[in-house]
Amino acid sequence: MAGKILIFLDIDGVLLPFPNPPVSTCGAIFPDATLHALSQILNAVPDALLVLSSTWRAQKNMIDDIIESFQIYGNVHDSPLARITEFYDLTDTSYHDERQYEIYRYLQNNRPRAWIALEDEDLLLERYRNYFEGRAIAVSSPVGLTNADADLAIRLLQQQLAKS
Repeated sequence: MAGKILIFLDIDGVLLPFPNPPVSTCGAIFPDATLHALSQILNAVPDALLVLSSTWRAQKNMIDDIIESFQIYGNVHDSPLARITEFYDLTDTSYHDERQYEIYRYLQNNRPRAWIALEDEDLLLERYRNYFEGRAIAVSSPVGLTNADADLAIRLLQQQLAKS
């Protein structure tokens, strides 16, 4: 795990805004804008690996739907998402608590070189606040992942990589 660059990815509220997500123009289940923003991050940090931290991780058919949407969008828009055929990893599928603790728990057993979390839940809760500061991208649920969120994610990853 040392040397890895991880992106913890939530789905609802991050790739899939709610309550009224825009429709994809290419047939993906996620809006083009959120997939474009994720593609920006992967273009800027090509060694980054996705760890699914969403509740979608608990159902294989939902994971398959995510990957299929990545493929569809990636092939239509020449995005690095086209190369993703599986997630690098998942946070514990049998353990559901607050997202902050789920990611913290994962990181206790896996020590990446750099990491960020794309999440619409507050990861800067008191319990592990210091651990998540400078690594949590607070995505607005009704909007989903934006280019500005992607720019922040890239900047935070690059700062961590410069220190390692």
